[in-house]
Amino acid sequence: MRAKPTIWVPILIVALAGGAVWYFVFRETKGERVTRLLGAAREAMKIQDYATAERDLLDALKVAPNNGLMLHNLGILYVQKQNLPQAREAFQRAVAAHGPQANEVRAEDLFQLATLSYAEKNWKQAAIELEQAIQSHPQRTQLHTRLLDLQLGPLQDPPAADSTVSRFFRTCGRTPGNVESVAYVYYQRHGYARAEKLAAEAFAGSDSAITAHVVYARALWRQDRPAEALRSLDAPLARHPSSVDLWVTKGFLLIEARQTDAALAVANRAVGLAPHSFDAHQLLQKVYANQGRLQDALREIDVARELTQDPNEQRQLVGQARTLRNLLQATNGTEVLSGKVASGTSNSDSAKATP
Repeated sequence: MRAKPTIWVPILIVALAGGAVWYFVFRETKGERVTRLLGAAREAMKIQDYATAERDLLDALKVAPNNGLMLHNLGILYVQKQNLPQAREAFQRAVAAHGPQANEVRAEDLFQLATLSYAEKNWKQAAIELEQAIQSHPQRTQLHTRLLDLQLGPLQDPPAADSTVSRFFRTCGRTPGNVESVAYVYYQRHGYARAEKLAAEAFAGSDSAITAHVVYARALWRQDRPAEALRSLDAPLARHPSSVDLWVTKGFLLIEARQTDAALAVANRAVGLAPHSFDAHQLLQKVYANQGRLQDALREIDVARELTQDPNEQRQLVGQARTLRNLLQATNGTEVLSGKVASGTSNSDSAKATP
């Protein structure tokens, strides 16, 4: 016999009630879904699974289309994928989502936009975006120094640069660290006299401002005062004997002075202090190259390759290796006399003087 329909009614009621309880009690809220998708996207980005990360972020944005944090992450994702037009759109949407109020997150998205404009060589647009970023987060040093670099470099606008420096010191304080940062930018943009003066002010205020000591010595060297440059490192090295940056700077200046034996001793000391320092191994490579020990120099390039993920440094190493191999080929695999290596392999400014 077929069961009577009334038998199933209580069962259906229980099932519907259970479903209703699950829906209202255990279902995922919009906020929880956004959080889950954002977390999954971040994990996918860590392993460079960009397709999954993009899918999760776009799904999350369907739920919360004006979420600035997700738009920022989407912009970063597109940058990593080298999809710069979509990255710009995402960062612009993020800035709009944050609104005109000043905050650190909005400043970061404007900084990302300025970075894209800089890569596109749209210098004026980059300056505008950096100005807006400073308005949102005036205490962030990097925004001021990046704008200064732009004004001293591509824009070639010294009066604007002076104004930027004045505002930076007025807003963030004329501290040794801030003066050191400005000195470094002036040095990088070939304002050696100004860099020398600012660096001296920085380490006078704080002897631990190592970058200021480095910039000061390099600025003297760039102004054709090599002996003075080398002497300027003696006292700081006596007080900071474990500073790899100071030893690396001294080594490069010794190479320029053609004192390669002394430079070798300094390079070995730097590598001993910091075996995993890219700059220390670059110094040692350049000493070997200038002594004509090309095979040893090539081995140091191989070591340096393992110590950096910076694409510019990787390209630099490829160029150095090519030069050395060409020299080896030209001499049928034999070593060359000291001082015969192309000057490009001993560029004393190739080592970073960053904090």
